[in-house]
Amino acid sequence: MRTNLPSEIIQLIAGHLRETNSPEQEKKFAEWLAVSGNDAEYNKYLKIWKEIAEASADSFDTERAWSELNRRLAEERRRNFFSSRIVRVSAGIAAAAAVVFVSIFSYNIIYESSGSKAVEFASVSGKSRVSLPDGSNVTLDTGASVSYEESFGKKTRNITADGRVFFDVFKNKRKPFVIETGGLKIKVLGTKFDVDSRLDEVIVSLVEGSVSLTRIGKEEESIMKPGEVAVYDKKSGDVRISKGDVRGSILWCSERLSFHDATLDKVCHDLSKWYGVNVVLADNLVGKGCINFTITDESLESVLSIISATTRVNYRFESPKSAIVY
Repeated sequence: MRTNLPSEIIQLIAGHLRETNSPEQEKKFAEWLAVSGNDAEYNKYLKIWKEIAEASADSFDTERAWSELNRRLAEERRRNFFSSRIVRVSAGIAAAAAVVFVSIFSYNIIYESSGSKAVEFASVSGKSRVSLPDGSNVTLDTGASVSYEESFGKKTRNITADGRVFFDVFKNKRKPFVIETGGLKIKVLGTKFDVDSRLDEVIVSLVEGSVSLTRIGKEEESIMKPGEVAVYDKKSGDVRISKGDVRGSILWCSERLSFHDATLDKVCHDLSKWYGVNVVLADNLVGKGCINFTITDESLESVLSIISATTRVNYRFESPKSAIVY
């Protein structure tokens, strides 16, 4: 079973099982199901759905059934992950390959003073992608973490995030998805957005859907639209929302980075976002170059070396987080 499905597909499966898809959505579902291999994926959902329906008898509730289905799948993914790999555990850290990203991450169960249990995922090195019990997916950058109560998805969908995290949230109007990070509360129904709380600000970049921002403990609410970037100052509590480079904000969590007839300034801009390193281009090279290549897991040093060899430019690293192309 694939570890992650796009949230759009999960929503089509959910709509089909709950019989809430529109004719257009049902057509999209049928097209997806017709692709080789997808029927086996759907049958995983269908099998569990039928088991839940039979156990529920006359009290069958489709909303609760869907939450239970995702809880079971998430638990199955966790079991399969740790049983199918040789994992070295040291101080609670497991080294493994998480979906398409090679990373070192930790998975912990936290016992809180109230008696409840919380689940925590933290990416120690590299990018990690995690499926949540409700069908939502999160991608963690190095040093980022998310945590939620073990009951997540049953009645509420509350999660705490720290660092840089990309959220692909499964839509559920009855249960808003609520994130707390850096003193800010982000409330969504179903959407895709990036949250970066690493420094003195929390930066939210909205790809699609809508989100509301509220300072924890306050009532004033700010609403974001797709293509907007919100900057929350942790010290002053001010929120600024404006049109921004949303595409650039989410490059870091992409599986690959491709360039087609790209200029050097475009390449340096995207490399900065992809690697988290400030790649500065000399002014005299702006608008020049015609770059064509795709990056998957190459180092920045290797990429700059290729660019240097093919375009006759030079480069040097000023520090581990800064490079100059000239």
